[in-house]
Amino acid sequence: MSVRIGSMRHRVTVERNDPVTDAGGGSSGSWSIVATVWARINDYGTSPSTHAARAAEQASLQLTIRHRSDVVAGMRLTHDGAIYRIRSVADSEQRGRYLELSCEKVAGV
Repeated sequence: MSVRIGSMRHRVTVERNDPVTDAGGGSSGSWSIVATVWARINDYGTSPSTHAARAAEQASLQLTIRHRSDVVAGMRLTHDGAIYRIRSVADSEQRGRYLELSCEKVAGV
């Protein structure tokens, strides 16, 4: 994968879910910022999905960021006001230079 620095022109914020225990002993999630990074948007697309017996379009996002050891599947990122769940993280070159993230838009946001 050849990535030119100039192609990494989109700012995205990577967040992780930190469980917070409430006074009743329960817990809820609170999202905290891991990093704000430059990214290359590789592909916007939609794929059909079924939710509550109706067809819906699920937006997906493929992007490339500089390698970080603290970005894993299950986190989320924000871009242009939208929230995306990170489905997978891959270092396809196995060189520790870049990460390819496969994400899907969080519904209702």
